[in-house]
Amino acid sequence: QKKNGSDDESSFDTSSLVDGQGNPYTRAYAGDKWINVFKSWARMEEIHGTYETAHIVYSKAARLFPNNVDLLIQWAELQAEHGDVDRARLLYEAACHRVGGRTAE
Repeated sequence: QKKNGSDDESSFDTSSLVDGQGNPYTRAYAGDKWINVFKSWARMEEIHGTYETAHIVYSKAARLFPNNVDLLIQWAELQAEHGDVDRARLLYEAACHRVGGRTAE
């Protein structure tokens, strides 16, 4: 369920689950191996958690991996599935801009 269109991340602060001390995420989590951890975590929250927790994980991951197009697409799919078509559209547009002039992979 969408929570009144809010971006409020206080409903479930996931940062303490990552570093065990509640410290904010840092670029130290931005290595290649971490993107898969965040993607898996977000998918797990989609399946077994709530929309809000999945949204929070995607949001934090997108800040750490701003150029990861797959992440933006997965987050957009979550938004669309939960009726936030406007946010999904923005995320798809952001993914298109990130791809820019790159060739298909």
